[in-house]
Amino acid sequence: MPVFDRAQSIAPIAALLVAWAAAGPSAAQNFRRGQVEFSSMRPVQAPAGAHTVAVVEFFHHGELADDGRNLAVSTRSERLVPSRVLQVGPGDFCRAAFQIAANQTDYELLYGGEVAKGAEVSPPWTAKEGLLLETRQWRDCDLNNLDSIRTAFAAAKRIGADYVDGVNHSDNPFLWEPGPFLSKYEGWLHIDKAAKYGFLTSSQDASFLLIDGKVVVSAPGRHGPMRHAQRGSRQDIDLRPGQYKFEYYHAAAGKEAVMVAAWEIDPPDIKPLPKAIPPDVFKVQAVARAPVGTLTMRTMKLAPDFLIKIDGDVPLPDNDQPLIKVSFRDMSARSLAAGAKIEWSFGDGQTSDKASPEHVYLRPGLYPVKLSFKRGAGKPVEITNRIFVERPRLLIRNRDKAKAELPTLDAFLPILQTYDPTTLDAAGLRQLAAAFEAKADELRAKYDEKLAEEKAAADEAAQAEPSDKPERPVPQPRAPRRVLPIKKPPEDTLLTESTEWLRRAVEVGKTPFVGASAAAGDEDLVKLAQHIAPLARNHLADSKLAFAIWKGAAEKVNIKDLAAECALDAAEIAINDLLDRQAGEDLLKKAQQTLGARRTGASGAKLQRVLGDLYAAKGDGPAARKAYLDADQLMTSHKRFIEQTAWRGAYSRSAEDFIKTGQLDRAAAELQAWQREFPSEKLDGYLTLLTMQYWAAREMYPQSVALAEQLRAANPDSAYMDQVLMLAAEHEIKQNNTAAAAATLHRIIKDYPGSPLVNEARELLEKVQAGGAARPSARPVRPTQ
Repeated sequence: MPVFDRAQSIAPIAALLVAWAAAGPSAAQNFRRGQVEFSSMRPVQAPAGAHTVAVVEFFHHGELADDGRNLAVSTRSERLVPSRVLQVGPGDFCRAAFQIAANQTDYELLYGGEVAKGAEVSPPWTAKEGLLLETRQWRDCDLNNLDSIRTAFAAAKRIGADYVDGVNHSDNPFLWEPGPFLSKYEGWLHIDKAAKYGFLTSSQDASFLLIDGKVVVSAPGRHGPMRHAQRGSRQDIDLRPGQYKFEYYHAAAGKEAVMVAAWEIDPPDIKPLPKAIPPDVFKVQAVARAPVGTLTMRTMKLAPDFLIKIDGDVPLPDNDQPLIKVSFRDMSARSLAAGAKIEWSFGDGQTSDKASPEHVYLRPGLYPVKLSFKRGAGKPVEITNRIFVERPRLLIRNRDKAKAELPTLDAFLPILQTYDPTTLDAAGLRQLAAAFEAKADELRAKYDEKLAEEKAAADEAAQAEPSDKPERPVPQPRAPRRVLPIKKPPEDTLLTESTEWLRRAVEVGKTPFVGASAAAGDEDLVKLAQHIAPLARNHLADSKLAFAIWKGAAEKVNIKDLAAECALDAAEIAINDLLDRQAGEDLLKKAQQTLGARRTGASGAKLQRVLGDLYAAKGDGPAARKAYLDADQLMTSHKRFIEQTAWRGAYSRSAEDFIKTGQLDRAAAELQAWQREFPSEKLDGYLTLLTMQYWAAREMYPQSVALAEQLRAANPDSAYMDQVLMLAAEHEIKQNNTAAAAATLHRIIKDYPGSPLVNEARELLEKVQAGGAARPSARPVRPTQ
C-alpha cells in the first residue's frame, strides 16, 4: 500500500520533487517510450547504496491495465530498464519493481495508455537478487503432485507479490482474511562456499523445494506443519560456489497455512538442527524501497495526488467489522493547491476540506477516494483512487505485545461525531451507532463497577463496626410483594454520559426512517431498525420514536416479508406503548395481507401474539386467548416442559431484579424476550403484573392500566387478577382518575369476593370516595401457586 510515514517517507519525496524540479521539466513532459504513448508519469529516485532492484508502490487512479502490461520504467534519458509488475489491486494499488542501472539514480515511472495484450514493453528481467513471494487464488489440485500444484498456480489469478527476507510465513501476507491459496517463492541462492547443504521444509499443507528445477525436499499432501525436525526430514546436496535457481511451491487447502524452508551447512549428524536460510544468501539487501514523486499526466500538467497511512483499527463488541483510521496526505504540486479550495471525498459519503485529514472508515472495504481543487467558478481539478481499507497486519500480529500503541475508541470518537448520517449507507449507520453504543456500554460498565465497589466497601464497614445490640432472630421468608420496592440508581456523571452516547447512537440510526437519507438495501435497513428501535424504546424510553423507526422501515423496505415484520413491531408498540389501537390495527392489516394466516416459525408466532394484544385491547377475550395460544404453540412446541419452566423462571427473576434495582432498560428487554418466547404468559398474569410495575417505574401509568384491562378481557380467571386490578386502581389514583379507580376497586369486591385483597380494596375505596386516597405504598401479597 502506498503510504506515508510522518518521520520518514515525506522527506525523501520532498527532496525528490525539489531535485526533479531543479533538473528541469523538459524531459519529464515526453510520455512516449518506444511505440507506446503512456498517460501518466511519476519521478522515482533510487536510493543510494549497492542496490540492484527498486520496489515502488503507488495508486494508478484507474490508468493501469489489470495485468499491468501498460507500465514501464526509464531513465531520465528515456532509456527503458527492466521492470516487472508485482501486484495490481485491490483497488488502484500497484506494486512494481525495476532494475537499477549502473550510475543511474533518477528514473521515470510511466503507466496508462494503450498496450496490446502480450506486447513486451520493458526489456527482459535479468536481476538475480532478492527473494520474491507470490500468492495466487486457490485452484483444486493434487497436493501430492508437484506438477499438479505448478499447473494450478500457473492458471490461478494473482493475489499479490513482493520481495521478502526468507521462506518463513504463517499466512497469506497479501490477504487479511484467512483462506486457501497457492504460493511460490522464487530467487537465487548465492553460494560462496563449497559444502554439503541440508534442506528442510515445514508446511501446511503441501510444499516442494526445488534447486535448479529439481526437487530437493518436499512435504506433499494435506497435513499440519512439522514442529520439530525429525530424522529423515532433511535432504542433503553438495553445492559449489555459484548461483542456483531457488523455487518453493506451496499449497494451503484450508484457513491455516505455514511455509518454512531451512537448512544446515555440513550437517554433523543425521538428526536435523535446521536454521533459517540467511537473507543475504538471496541477496535481499540488494532490494530497496523507493518513494515515488508527484503525478504528472499527459492531459493534465498539474494533477492532484495523495498518499495514505492506515493508522490502526478498533474492534467493536460482538462485531466482526472493526473501525479503521486512515490518514491522508495531499502530495499535489504546491502551485495546484495555492489559492484553491481543497475537498476530499472519502467514498463513504463523508468529506473534508483539510489539507491532510484523518478519517475513520466504519468497516473494511474498497472506497473511491477523490481529491479535488477548485478556484472560483472554474472546473475542479480532481483525481480518484480506489483504496482498499483493511486492518493493519503488523498491528494484528503484535497486538498482545504492543497494546499501548494501539488506538482506542476514544481517539476515533471526535472524528465520528462530525459525520453526516444522511450520506451514510445503512450498514455504515449501524456501525456508527454501534461505535457510540460501545462508548455508552464502556461508561455503563464503569458505573456498575463503581456501584459494586461502593456496596462492597459499605458491607465491609458494616461488618467491621462493633455492635452492642442483641442478635436479631433469623428473619422468616416473606411473601412476594405485589409492588416491588424500586431503588432508583443514584445520579452519576458516568450514567449521564452513557445515556448521552446512547442518544447519539439513536440519533444517527433513526436517519433513514424519519427523513432524507442515502441508506438503501432492504436487509441492511431491517438490521439497522432491529438495532436502533430497541435502544429508543428501552434505553431512552422513547416509544414514539421506536414506533416511527419501525413504521418507517415498513414503508421503505421493498421485500414484502421483511416489511411485514417491521409493521408487526410497529403495531406492537402502537397497541401497548402508545395506546393507539387504531394505528396498531391498520399496521396489522398490512402485515396480514403479506403474511396471511401464517402458522409457522417466529414470524407466524409474532403475528398471532400481536393479534392477541389487539383483540385483548378491543375486549375480545376468546379471540385474544386463541391468538396467544396459537402463538405459544408455534414458539414452544419444540421445547421440553422442564426447559420451558426453567426459562420462564429465569425471565421472571431477572425482570424482578432489574425493576427493583432501577435498571429499567434491562427490565424492558427481559420482559419483551419473555413474552416473545412464551406468548401464553400474557394469559397467566404474572408477566402482566411485572410489566405494570415496569410502566409504573417509568411513571407511565396509562400503559399499566391498559395492561390490566387486556388481562381482564383475555383471562379474567387469572390467579393474579385481583393483584393486577388492585395495582391498576392505585395507578388510576396516581393519575387523579378517582372514578376509574373506584370502578376498579368495586370490581375486585364484586367479582373476586374470595380474594384476600377485598378488605384492602374496601378501605381504599372509602378513601377514594371520601376524596382522601393517599399514594399507596408497597405491601406484601399472598403467594400464588
